[in-house]
Amino acid sequence: MACQNNGFREAVKFSFSLDKPGRTAYFIGKSMIAIFPKGEILMKTARTSWKWAMGLLGLSAVMAAVFLAFLPDTIPMHYNASWEVDRYGSKYEMLLFPGVALVLCVFFRFSQKLPAGNKKLPAFLEIFFLALWNLLELAFFLLAWWDCSGQSPLPEAGSLFSKGIGLLFGVLLILMGFWMPEVERNSLAGLRTSWSMKNDAVWQKSQQFGGYAFVVCGFLVLAASVFLSDLPLLISIVGIIVLGAIVSSAASYQIWKAWQREHPEE
Repeated sequence: MACQNNGFREAVKFSFSLDKPGRTAYFIGKSMIAIFPKGEILMKTARTSWKWAMGLLGLSAVMAAVFLAFLPDTIPMHYNASWEVDRYGSKYEMLLFPGVALVLCVFFRFSQKLPAGNKKLPAFLEIFFLALWNLLELAFFLLAWWDCSGQSPLPEAGSLFSKGIGLLFGVLLILMGFWMPEVERNSLAGLRTSWSMKNDAVWQKSQQFGGYAFVVCGFLVLAASVFLSDLPLLISIVGIIVLGAIVSSAASYQIWKAWQREHPEE
């Protein structure tokens, strides 16, 4: 029996490995909380994430149905940087929201069917993306309803909305940064460059650097979301992401060159 007694975080991390033999004991401090057969906790996590995903997908469809029942045929579809309506369209375009939510569900389900050499995307990413999409859908419907009722959205409300999206995006970057060092070499996710894909050693070090870069970018986005809003915030977020991508790609190249110097015969 394999045991982990380094706290709940290590237990959770350990539980996501399918290649551990036998049964696994999970501890919080010195207290054993459960013993599971190999892979059982992972299957329970997958079932739980599937229920949450289906619930969020259903919520997206319900929101669309409710708002479509009360909104007029023509509604605001796009706002400019000053939060003024610059395009109207059919309310049935709103069906794109549950449609995209369905595509997200299919994508994450597909990621669970990747070959054994690919690490599965963690369940929290699926739930986070779907929850974020539902919040965007709710905000868009409320803005449309507000405008159609004769009350134009206040610029302050639009600014708060952009700040909220920025804060959520910053949190997502931080979560992905903590996850990246755990990603095995694959064709779908992670810091994928022509150099990081050379071998597992270069890949692992590249993901570690990329994880640090994502966390730093996430905190920079959080800071920008506190002090900026609207178009300046969008420009700042794009700049932070582009800079992080350039630095991470350059680091991946340097890691590969260092590996070549250490292994000249390969």
